[in-house]
Amino acid sequence: MPNISARRWRISAAAVLMLCARVRSQEAAPEDEAINTIRQLPQISAADQRRIADWVEAQVAKVATAPAEGRQAAGAALRQTLKTQYENTSNSQPFKGQLAAQVAKIAAAKFAEKQGDRWVAFGLARALVDFNNLEALLGLIAALKSAEESIRYQGADGLAALQPTIATEKKLGEVLPALREAGAAETSPIVLGRIYAALAYPAEAGTVLEAYLNILEKRL
Repeated sequence: MPNISARRWRISAAAVLMLCARVRSQEAAPEDEAINTIRQLPQISAADQRRIADWVEAQVAKVATAPAEGRQAAGAALRQTLKTQYENTSNSQPFKGQLAAQVAKIAAAKFAEKQGDRWVAFGLARALVDFNNLEALLGLIAALKSAEESIRYQGADGLAALQPTIATEKKLGEVLPALREAGAAETSPIVLGRIYAALAYPAEAGTVLEAYLNILEKRL
């Protein structure tokens, strides 16, 4: 009689190998392979920056091509993918900085689109807040001008979280005009509350007071 147990073992082993191969193929997407070779580099060249940007664009495209019923979930997945990549402990700091910078650049362009994809914008905005990196400044400032209330909120929230770094790196002069303009034009009290929070620099009270007064004057 044939050895049924041995045959079952061979079938089970083959099934496991096929499953592992399938998982590996899902994990090693072509766009991931493009950046896996540069994630640990101590310096990121201009060509490497383009590769990172292409990788981000590939993630954005997955949301843009998702079916209507899955677009919200796709936006959330975009945020999680970017967050997970950024928080990879094997990434070098220069790579993380450039990942934040490239996401910010792409996000700024998406936020400016009049008929933009709201779920793409949502995923990018949430990722910028997750990064909590000064390299994301361009995108966070751009978010303040979005037509979507939730995106403007994320922009203000991200700038509020970055206050210590903004102060240390002396970037307040770059951020202050954007917050002042956004506060004067904001129609949502919830977003306005976060803009006020983002303006709370006790050590720069004299500087930000003018912005507060300007916002109040425009809103009266």
